Amino acid sequence: MTLEQRVEALEMSIANMVAQQSNAEDISETAKKIAAEVIADASKPGGVLNAAQKQAAEKQVTFYATNFEITKSDGATAVRLGRIS
Repeated sequence: MTLEQRVEALEMSIANMVAQQSNAEDISETAKKIAAEVIADASKPGGVLNAAQKQAAEKQVTFYATNFEITKSDGATAVRLGRIS
């Protein structure tokens, strides 16, 4: 193999590497765009995320307890509720 042939082979290899890197970047950019579109569509009225957020907001939690106490991280009692009649 002559020097010219080696240089040509090296140039072709570099060109292939650049093309592969460019393709990977294009695929990454396309995936990001698709993900953003899917999230945007799901957030619109009638979308899956929007429906889930509405459903979660409509839930009401009822908590029954005879004794309830909230303790701060330093060990002090912040709130204490006993039985209320």
